[in-house]
Amino acid sequence: MLGWEYPPKISGGLGIASQGLAHAIAQKHKVHFLVPTHDEPIPKSKVRVWAASNLNYEADYWENHQSVKNNIEIQAISARLMPYLTPDFFSHTSARPALSPSIQKKPFASFIDQLPLSGQYTDSLSLELGKYTLLAAQYAAKFKFDLIHAHDWMTLSAASVIKELYSVPFIAHIHSTENERNGIQPNPEIKELEKRGLQNANRIIAVSSQTKKIIIDEYGITPEKIWVIPNGNSPKVSVEKKINSIKKIGFIGRLTHQKGPAIFLDIAWGLLKKRPDLQFEIIGNGYLESELKSKVHQLNLGNNVKFFGFMGHKETLQKMSELAILIMPSISEPFGLVALEAVQLGIPVIVSKNCGLREFLPELSSFDGWDSYSFVQEAERILKGGNEIKLNQALIKKSAKNLTWKNSSELVDKVYLDLLK
Repeated sequence: MLGWEYPPKISGGLGIASQGLAHAIAQKHKVHFLVPTHDEPIPKSKVRVWAASNLNYEADYWENHQSVKNNIEIQAISARLMPYLTPDFFSHTSARPALSPSIQKKPFASFIDQLPLSGQYTDSLSLELGKYTLLAAQYAAKFKFDLIHAHDWMTLSAASVIKELYSVPFIAHIHSTENERNGIQPNPEIKELEKRGLQNANRIIAVSSQTKKIIIDEYGITPEKIWVIPNGNSPKVSVEKKINSIKKIGFIGRLTHQKGPAIFLDIAWGLLKKRPDLQFEIIGNGYLESELKSKVHQLNLGNNVKFFGFMGHKETLQKMSELAILIMPSISEPFGLVALEAVQLGIPVIVSKNCGLREFLPELSSFDGWDSYSFVQEAERILKGGNEIKLNQALIKKSAKNLTWKNSSELVDKVYLDLLK
């Protein structure tokens, strides 16, 4: 498997999903997982996690594959994954070019040894992708892999090169597309990388039918090549449930336009006009943080809205368990792993109609992302409680029991068998 994130080093749901699926698949197959780097201990498991940053770039090896290496150099572009950047990084880099002029003029091969692999979404991301691709190909040369399973666009070039060099088929696992992350203003360079990778892939896994449709419509991929397999979750996750005298309503996600945090504040404002005792908690970071805090000040919500910044997965689950409601008014939500985790913890969830999880849990309360009024009305209904609400929540939680990594891995296994037959 190729991936850009793996716990404990994560920026969101991609790393959690990659780990969950890898662990489940490793119960039947030998799984190697190559990440750019990891500087924290990774718990032992059947998944062999390797850091590309610990590998040495072998110039002699690439002398024999010059045409392939040249193609990798062309792919070293000045693209940033804006939805994943923190506010600090955004403000620090907004006034300067992505790469210094001296680096832009240097041939990629001349400084690859000095280029660190941080695994972050920084202004050197495109160069790191190039180095990761070279090292992943070297790594694959040392093992006789049956297939490559690549998670999201950051690893598709590496999977394509491995396929070209060693005739190893690969699966592109798409957790989100550039259109879903950036809406009407997708990065054209990233879209081109996605398109090239999806065309090269032997099979594609999409986390929802809506993501599958985007892959077909935006990239012209034949539907027969795409399998829809939902994310899962571990039902064994345990957190300490706390009973709060104050009702807390939460938003968990990146503070980007995609996730709709500004709409969440509109919902908070609407609810507080009727329920001034409520508390609203925002967990996550992103380039909209300053703008959102200004909006809280303008609406005079400072006593009722708290920002907690980015939290690790365990801390996030603990915070989630204290919520009366989780609200996700996303403009785009390919799947919604956070919503699934909340449901399995027994937390009522209200999502936008653009949440892929609705395909698998149609009983979820959902509205158009922009319709803050309906979100307010539904939240009021849930807060009042009653037998109907309890029965509906029990039904949703029961349905969610089928969404496990074990079940997802069995579906992935069918893709493997179909590819290797």
